[in-house]
Amino acid sequence: MVFRGNIVDGYRWSFLLILTSLTVLSHISPSSAHHGEFSVIDYDANSVDTIASYKYITRNCTAGTIVGAVSATDATSYFITNGDPGFTISSAGLISLSTAVAAGRYLLSVQAKTIFGQTSTVLVKVTINCNLLSSASGATSVTINGTCLYDNCNFNYAAPVFSQSPYVFFPTLCGYNATMGSVSATGITTTNTAYWIESGPWVNYFFINPSTGTIIQLYPLPVGTLVTLTITAWNPNGVPTNVIVTINTTNCVYPSTASSFTTTTTTTTRGPTTIVYSPYFPLTAYPFTLSICSPGTIVGPVVATNAVSYYISSSPTQGSNLFSINSAGLITVIGTPTNGLYNLIVTAVSSQGLAVSVPVAITVTCSVTTTTVATVTTTTVATTTLAPSNALLCLQQLGAPSPGCSYNGRGTSNPNALTCAIICQCGPFDPNCNGVVTTNIEACMAANGAPNLGCTYLGTGTITPLTCPVQCVANG
Repeated sequence: MVFRGNIVDGYRWSFLLILTSLTVLSHISPSSAHHGEFSVIDYDANSVDTIASYKYITRNCTAGTIVGAVSATDATSYFITNGDPGFTISSAGLISLSTAVAAGRYLLSVQAKTIFGQTSTVLVKVTINCNLLSSASGATSVTINGTCLYDNCNFNYAAPVFSQSPYVFFPTLCGYNATMGSVSATGITTTNTAYWIESGPWVNYFFINPSTGTIIQLYPLPVGTLVTLTITAWNPNGVPTNVIVTINTTNCVYPSTASSFTTTTTTTTRGPTTIVYSPYFPLTAYPFTLSICSPGTIVGPVVATNAVSYYISSSPTQGSNLFSINSAGLITVIGTPTNGLYNLIVTAVSSQGLAVSVPVAITVTCSVTTTTVATVTTTTVATTTLAPSNALLCLQQLGAPSPGCSYNGRGTSNPNALTCAIICQCGPFDPNCNGVVTTNIEACMAANGAPNLGCTYLGTGTITPLTCPVQCVANG
């Protein structure tokens, strides 16, 4: 069996591992081995070579995580013949975790088999960089199965451990460049960028020194604001851990004199008693559900303190052309949105030009109005067009038709030029009778015979079902 695949610089991939939170697959240059030649499926590679072993890195260690893949020509199945039972391999050569595993290094022996029973074996070295170890454990160096990542047997798999959790700070002196407090974690080095603010609605208001863990305020907040931040620390090998930091500004005192102060849009020298507040949203996100989609419908308010104006900064594909926001922070419908989810970014701006944004999710569930048109099915019977009042006019102006007859309604109905025709009941041997029924009157004559003496069929009835209205002369 010949196995060929893609070669990728492992050091470059290990650097990317620190920058992304997704599962990263990494492969380094092969070492000599007397195993069959396998190939790595690696989508960033642009060269092909024969390889004999693999090394993968992943930052996820939960069940179902894809670790990597091997590929062998003519192979119909793959097996892990030796290694941790937490790993499994599919018939296509895809290696994944069947259960959650701890951070560490693992050595697997993978066998490929052809339809004819030929086999070839290769080593797969897997590095798990997630943190499933106890947070109380210290930073240690781990060597598993005698393998070393990039020939570094001192690779640190233990996540940093913060000195406490959570951190709660009560600063008294606040304002631009004021120190809120400091965090510290073991298992990191000051030569690395180790700390940063991961998330929170106030991430733009604060800065953390990446080496010392000191948190600095960048923009003032209203006194009494309760700030919650998530701080992340990394060890030198990129293994992370998080901690919650709460900053209570109840006791904050801003200096009576302020030096030059830089905002996001302008640099201005503030007056001796001037305090500039950024807009502040009380929520980190605003979800709305919209069930009425007509223009002018109110979606809901997204209001920030210290804001004088708002705008929607999302792209038209996300609904900026369907919704608008006024100076009071009220979102309304201006277009005709279809059902679905619209993710907007609403930005509030202060009178000094400080801007803060917040995500707004609008779920549209408008009912679709269906207009049902009543359909009337009409059966048209072949008939001669009649003047409905002709028989009646003839009866009124000429009197009753001859006995055994009826006006047939085929004449003209103009009172000033009235023409009348009659139809009589056919005798059994009358050669002049027309046996073809084409009008209501003819059908009535054929079915019921002539109307009573002094009467006429009007021809205003129907053939199916047969109805035969009759009109008679007065006193007749």
